Amino acid sequence: LDVATMAEAEAEPLLHHAATIAATLLAAAGLYHLLFWNSRLVEHSNQIDLRNDSSGRYFRALLDPVDLSTSAGVGNGYRWTQTDTEVTIRIAIGAKERAKDVEINLSEYVLHVRVAGEDRLQGTLLHRVKKSDFEWEIEGSAERRALYITLTKKSPTRGANHWRCIFSTGGTQ
Repeated sequence: LDVATMAEAEAEPLLHHAATIAATLLAAAGLYHLLFWNSRLVEHSNQIDLRNDSSGRYFRALLDPVDLSTSAGVGNGYRWTQTDTEVTIRIAIGAKERAKDVEINLSEYVLHVRVAGEDRLQGTLLHRVKKSDFEWEIEGSAERRALYITLTKKSPTRGANHWRCIFSTGGTQ
């Protein structure tokens, strides 16, 4: 064997070892990006901090069956439902209240609803909404009238990541 062939034979295991290390580092970087960088989106959508989730709660939630009862709820004076992109809140109102009596103030995190000068709903939302993209309407007749407010979620959710309630504070949830 000549010197070049011997050097090549000795270098081959080292190159294989270096390639294995490089592949491992790339995989680790990808996993880091998936878990920690993208966790900022996850944290906002379901309030789990993956950097401090030693219990594995986030990953168990992905594997657990979806509890459809968390797609809706009842609060003090209101009911709510949700889809992947919207939350609809229903507030019962009297027969005399009209559209001119409704005042809704919305920011990304706070909802305040007044009907006929009375605070009907107020609190800090659990998650952000698009403050410029909401609708409201009054439906029903006589004593079965209701104000429906539809908020657009800032980040869509699905299944285990749906909102578990409307308000983080206030709203007498």
